Amino acid sequence: MKSLRSNIYTGFAIIVALLIGVGLIGYLGSKQLSDSSAAMRKVSSTDAAIAKINRDVTELQLRVARYMATGHRSLQSDIIALNDHLIDQINQQVEAQVAPEMQDLFLRMSVRLPAYRSHFNSVIEERRLRADLVQQQLPNQSQVVHERLNKLQQSLPVKALRQANEAAILLCKSRFLEAERLLLRYYIAASVPLVTDASKQIELAIESLTPLKSEGEAEPIRQQLIRELKKYKRLGIRAVQATRSYLYLVNVVMAGEASEVTYFSTRLRSVSESQRNQIADKIAVTTTNIRRATGIGICIAVALGVLIASRLGTLILRPVTALKETFRQLAAGRTVLTIPESERKDEIGEMALAAEVFRQRNVEQRALLEKAESLAIELASKATELESSNAELDSFAYVASHDLKSPLRGIRQLAAWIQEDAGHLLPEESMQHFQAMQSRVQRMETLLEDLLNFSRIGRQDTQPEQVDLNELVNDVIELTDNPNQVAIGVPEPLPVLQTIRVSLEQVFMNLIGNAVKHNDKHENGRIDILFEQQDESYVFHFRDNGPGIEPQHYERVFQMYQRVGNTDVDGSGMGLAIVKKQIESHRGSIHLDSNNGDGVTFTVVWPESLV
Repeated sequence: MKSLRSNIYTGFAIIVALLIGVGLIGYLGSKQLSDSSAAMRKVSSTDAAIAKINRDVTELQLRVARYMATGHRSLQSDIIALNDHLIDQINQQVEAQVAPEMQDLFLRMSVRLPAYRSHFNSVIEERRLRADLVQQQLPNQSQVVHERLNKLQQSLPVKALRQANEAAILLCKSRFLEAERLLLRYYIAASVPLVTDASKQIELAIESLTPLKSEGEAEPIRQQLIRELKKYKRLGIRAVQATRSYLYLVNVVMAGEASEVTYFSTRLRSVSESQRNQIADKIAVTTTNIRRATGIGICIAVALGVLIASRLGTLILRPVTALKETFRQLAAGRTVLTIPESERKDEIGEMALAAEVFRQRNVEQRALLEKAESLAIELASKATELESSNAELDSFAYVASHDLKSPLRGIRQLAAWIQEDAGHLLPEESMQHFQAMQSRVQRMETLLEDLLNFSRIGRQDTQPEQVDLNELVNDVIELTDNPNQVAIGVPEPLPVLQTIRVSLEQVFMNLIGNAVKHNDKHENGRIDILFEQQDESYVFHFRDNGPGIEPQHYERVFQMYQRVGNTDVDGSGMGLAIVKKQIESHRGSIHLDSNNGDGVTFTVVWPESLV
């Protein structure tokens, strides 16, 4: 029989292959859509650029028209700047385009705009020349001619001759004024007959001076007047030529260039519209194909999924349900006579064989559970006995230390009275014995007091309060016996804690007192109290430069009545034991670190909250 795993893997492999196929179709289709969307965005961007270029081209033509009408100099720089801006825009599009047709149209448009600017510069020059001729040189020359006519009229020597010549002078003046009028009309509305008539009037004006009878100084004036008239004619012809050139540039050359730019702009819009339509059609076709292929793939996947699920349900669901019921009965401790599906050779058959093993293990487990329950009851009884024993020991230590202090005080008092009453009668050796006895009684009282303090730890029902550690450390330093003036420093301010003051004060007093008593550097001794906050605890470091502690004594120093180092130093050996019990009763910890001969550091971890 084919294994159940092979059937499942085959079914899932078919479904996964179909899903991969559908996913691949979707991926390829989405990639095509993404590429088409990117192309559409690019075309839209090009459309926006073309619209801006069209707007700027129209603005350029309007500004040129206003310049033709007004001739304002401010419009010249605006037109040149706008033309240069258009050239930059079009050059950017030339570089950005991929389609050859669009790139060619932009390139051809970019060639026209510099020519348009060059022609506009020519228009500026022609307009400047025409304005100079029409508005400056011709009026000035006209004034010179009139002055010469008046001077000629005044220079005639004989009255009779003056009257005869005045008619010729007036005729000359009349023909000259007609020539001026015709030229002015030409500058307003250009017409070739106006130029011809104006030239003819000037020639007639010159001819009217030919029969003039002049003598003396009048003759040079007449000759000069003829020259000025000819000069006026030349200036008029030049102004006419400038006007023709100006009008040709404006009406023919620049209009033609503007027409070319407009044509290319129209072609660009048409090509862009065509590309957009092509891309839209492609997107529509791609979307339809993706929808069709995805629908077919999903239908096939669903059909195969249902078929595979039915097959797997027949192979797995029914036997697994039967085995589940068997295991449920076994888990409930019931006896099962036959295991279903045990004849199968696949994984379910192996599960059926495992059911028998589970039944046997069930029996063994029930026996183990009964034994574990018995052991748990026994362990709970032992824990209760241990708690009771610890309570009795603490009570015994409290009572013993309290009851033994009274006889010791009596012995010390009796020894003091004997010394006072019979001290002068006793030999010196006896007095030394009495002093040694008092010293040992005093030490015994200290031991009992420490034992009493040790037994009281954990019995106090004191509520937490706000404790300023800076104030607490100062109080402890003042109460500490420091005959060698060992320096005690707090490098940084200590915090204010919500804690039990008596317990923490006892810890600080014992650690600082021990460090002072055992420091062998005397006046060069130093103790530093450092602080840091870690997570939900306060960490204090008591660092000194004393003799240090050897590693093998690290645990021993925290035991009752154990002393390490110089035994001549007064002490009961209970200080660090009290400190350790006090700290651990508040769920804290203490450990030490020492370089033998180079000081010791006690690190206290005190919880932030005592709840």
